[in-house]
Amino acid sequence: MKSIKAFHIDAGRKYYSKEQLQDLIDVMSENDFNLLELTVGNDGFRMLLDDLTLKTPYGAYTDEAVRSALRQGNLRYCDNGTNELTETEVSALIDYANQKGIGVMPLINSPGHMDAILTAMSELGIPNPAYRNSATTVDLDNPEAVAFTLELLKKYIRWFAEKGCIYFNLGSDEYANDVLSSGFASLQNSSHYEYDKFISYVNTVAAFIKESGMIPVMFNDGVYYNKDLSGGILDKEIVVSYWSFGWPSYDLAPVEFVEAQGHKILDTSASWYYVLGRTEGDGGNQDFTYQSSLKAMENSTSPVASSMKETAPIGSMFCLWSDAPTVPYNEIEVERLHKLLSSFHPQ
Repeated sequence: MKSIKAFHIDAGRKYYSKEQLQDLIDVMSENDFNLLELTVGNDGFRMLLDDLTLKTPYGAYTDEAVRSALRQGNLRYCDNGTNELTETEVSALIDYANQKGIGVMPLINSPGHMDAILTAMSELGIPNPAYRNSATTVDLDNPEAVAFTLELLKKYIRWFAEKGCIYFNLGSDEYANDVLSSGFASLQNSSHYEYDKFISYVNTVAAFIKESGMIPVMFNDGVYYNKDLSGGILDKEIVVSYWSFGWPSYDLAPVEFVEAQGHKILDTSASWYYVLGRTEGDGGNQDFTYQSSLKAMENSTSPVASSMKETAPIGSMFCLWSDAPTVPYNEIEVERLHKLLSSFHPQ
């Protein structure tokens, strides 16, 4: 199987037009990329299918109601002016990428990073969908909120499977980190252990993805957080998109530990990350700048790959994030992205 060379674009937080995305696909093609991770749900929810009718054991929701609620979610999270790609546009993007030898891996993040979906649930009358008043994270103890989330995901999973996608990233990173230093640590609290519910939730979504004929992918944050195996065993067919070794109070399992549990690894090293608009010396956040990303690419050696013991990654992925979705995607940013895409040659 050919090694993956992927580019991730956070089109969940920020709206990118079909034309802007096609331009990036052109540059990917020129530089031998073979997979585009297109994030459509990450805090914002920037793609609307033609039919959003949903039914759960707790209620039925019309297309018009769900569509309006998700749009309200985007407006509350960040109004980008134009806020959503249409089904027709995403279908055309997938076809355009495929013609250039590039597959598309959709990403819809849950149970965290789902601000717009939480707002939508509140708009639809679902009570208390959030975990501990988090703006990002669903409460896994709320069956009505979980049922709605799963039905929404199933609709998108089926659609992307029908479009021939091979992989689907379910996200599952940074659970409730907006209200806690680590939501995963909170879930593992010995007096009220809830981490098993997270494992069960991920396995449920992974099963939907597999039933649709795709391969499930998730970020490494919640994969045996703090090397805890007592909450249950994750589906070993989940590919782990390993980006971070953690930080103080955020005790992620080492990549070699994840590897030893039988998971394939997609090297998503944060050393390559670029957050749109960040540049050294601008006085803002100095993590994941254009310069740091370019320097890491020039070094080419990944700390993720070099830490693996028994196997090699199935490929590598460079990520563009849109943490500040109001940052304009202007000519300067286009030039930066073109340069980074042409500089990404992981070993």
